[in-house]
Amino acid sequence: LYAGGRDGAIAEWDLSTGQLSRTLSPAHSKGVTCICISGNRIFSASEDGGVTIWNISTGHPIRTIRGHDGYVTAVCVSPEGRLYSGGADRMINEWDIQSGRRQWILTGHTRWVLTLCAANGRLYSGGNDHTVRVWDMSTGRCLMVLEEHRDWVFSLCLGRDLLYSSSRDGTVKVWDTGTGQCLRTLKGHDGAAVRAVTVAAGKLYSAGDDKAIVEWDVKLGRPTRTLGGHFGAVSALCAGSDGKLYSGSGDCSVKVWEI
Repeated sequence: LYAGGRDGAIAEWDLSTGQLSRTLSPAHSKGVTCICISGNRIFSASEDGGVTIWNISTGHPIRTIRGHDGYVTAVCVSPEGRLYSGGADRMINEWDIQSGRRQWILTGHTRWVLTLCAANGRLYSGGNDHTVRVWDMSTGRCLMVLEEHRDWVFSLCLGRDLLYSSSRDGTVKVWDTGTGQCLRTLKGHDGAAVRAVTVAAGKLYSAGDDKAIVEWDVKLGRPTRTLGGHFGAVSALCAGSDGKLYSGSGDCSVKVWEI
């Protein structure tokens, strides 16, 4: 398990013992805003304006890519192996992972790009311009702009033919990936900002500033249970291949949940 922090380092935990096994550093001079894993590599984005590619086996950085003006706030790798980053400069960059060279610049967001995810030839981005944008990865063209949120879009995740987005407006929205239609709006965090959303073990989970993690019945549009235990805002969720749910919080803890 890996998590990035405000100290610019990435911590690695042994899940069998729950013990910290090592810390990956130095690479970032400021806080880590986002990390993702693909194969034997970790990709980390930072407030220092860089995206660092790490070798998991050695724990050493392979290279740091720079091409944003200001904070880098989102990073993802598509199933096809394309690396994308988004930042405070309102741009989304596509990178060649092997060479570190920029391939595309996607423009359209009018404010910071805060979250990215990709699947089936499409890239999805959300930002504090309140929109979700859908991009064709082969052409770099924006296919749709989804505008139902009333505040910043913090997190995106995909599940089957659905896209889920969470926002500072206190909602999670469910979208049809084919048509871009908003199918349902989920409210379950007492109006608090919803900072993270993920699908784990076939179920949807969201987390936010109310310190809670909510499990949803998407078809009925209502919560099925609430997981409590954090003492600060929950800003990160991750579904493990082991069927567990992992959460990161402003209380400086990472929790592992049996779901």
